[in-house]
Amino acid sequence: FDVEVARNTVGVNFYGTLAVMDAFLPAMERTGSRPRCVNVCSMAGKLGRYPPHMKQRFVGAVRDRDQDQLKRLVEDFIADVETDTYAQKGWPRQTYGISKAAEIASTFVAAEEYGHGENPIFVAACCPGWCRTDMAGPRAPKSAEEGADTPFWLACENSSVVGAMHKRFVQNRQELAWGE
Repeated sequence: FDVEVARNTVGVNFYGTLAVMDAFLPAMERTGSRPRCVNVCSMAGKLGRYPPHMKQRFVGAVRDRDQDQLKRLVEDFIADVETDTYAQKGWPRQTYGISKAAEIASTFVAAEEYGHGENPIFVAACCPGWCRTDMAGPRAPKSAEEGADTPFWLACENSSVVGAMHKRFVQNRQELAWGE
């Protein structure tokens, strides 16, 4: 992949999600109706393949509740792609996965920021699984409808089980370990 692919992928998956959250979460906080934000992410965003120093940058941004750290992180990735040094610096060779790792981290930062106070917002990230769509193709094992189950469940179900999924990464209605 080249720098344009990196910019476009990060632009849609990370910056696009961040822009939507920045636009809607403040207004949702004022509704008084127990709002929810469910971001559709991907298993490709799990940090298991990252070297410790890179994993720490993502986890550190979440710990510090700092979207600007995440922006610097993805901009470093784009710059490293442009200079063809990304592999030597420990970035996985998958733009999509990096953009999704940043999206999950950004979701967790928003969960910390908006999950408290008088009208806390439920915020979670989820993976629909590999679904038969235009992007994934016909060989994927799940239908789009099956993939929609967990996001719909997180957005609509009223239960303590769902409530416990705040600031979690979820697939098949189960919490996943993001940092592993």
